Amino acid sequence: YFTLDDDTRNKNYGRNSTHEFCDNFGREQSPDWHGPNWYRMLSPAGSMIPETVVEDQHCNSFMTGWLNGTHPTIVDETVNRTVCFNWLGNTCYHETEIQVRNCGDYLLYYLPNTPICHDGITIRYCSE
Repeated sequence: YFTLDDDTRNKNYGRNSTHEFCDNFGREQSPDWHGPNWYRMLSPAGSMIPETVVEDQHCNSFMTGWLNGTHPTIVDETVNRTVCFNWLGNTCYHETEIQVRNCGDYLLYYLPNTPICHDGITIRYCSE
């Protein structure tokens, strides 16, 4: 797996309008993004995708990704979940399907590229 540890990914980080990021390929690609794959979230980013709506224009992006569901509680369990991307008052403006695995001491996420990233509209998986 790869690690997502960029501190600007944290849900408490606002948005740096001169250098914001997408979890996708292109000129606004997040520094810790390696394309569709398994990822573990680590400090200083955080350790998990939040299970509650993240305010838009945070995580150094316009649209903020949050887990619309719960994390698996059984060790070695892998579940399918939906990540919603909050923007302009619509808590699920875009969505994508992911997998989440409980590895005991940490979580792993199979994350695809975010649904869009163009024309300065950035979209990113957030952490806490």
